[in-house]
Amino acid sequence: MSIDKAIVIERVVGTRARTPTAGVRRVVARDIANESTIVGRGACWMKRTKKGDASVFVSSLEVKETHRRRGIGRAIVEEIESIGREEFGATKCSLTVNKWNANARAMFARLGFEYDDDDREIWEYVVDPLTLVQRRMSREISIG
Repeated sequence: MSIDKAIVIERVVGTRARTPTAGVRRVVARDIANESTIVGRGACWMKRTKKGDASVFVSSLEVKETHRRRGIGRAIVEEIESIGREEFGATKCSLTVNKWNANARAMFARLGFEYDDDDREIWEYVVDPLTLVQRRMSREISIG
C-alpha cells in the first residue's frame, strides 16, 4: 500500500509552545490537499536495550480516524525508524500498544513488529501498572 500523494510526512523541530523534551523527535503527516491539515503524528526518542544497544522508541502515534487505512501510520513509523538509524544509530524499533486496540496491534504486526516476552513477575505489574493494559512490541530496523 502506498501513501496518498496528497499526504506529506515531515520531521518537526521545535514548533510547540512548550520547550520539547531533550532528545524527543516528532513526525507529522500533513494533508496538503486540505490546507496542510495535520492528519497524523508520532514522537520518538532513543532508548537502550537490555544489551545496551541503541533502539528508537515510538510514542504517541496517532492518525485521524478519517485518514486511517491509507498507509499514513506505516509512513510515520518508517520515518521514525529513519530518525533512529540516522540520529541514534538504532538497530531496533520498539513501542507499547494498548491491549484493547486491535487495529493498532494488527497494523504493527503487519509491519513486522512482534510481541516482546511477557513473562513478568507479579511485582513488575505493581511497579509498572501500565503493563496490565499495554503490550510491548519491537522489530529490527531494516537497512535503508
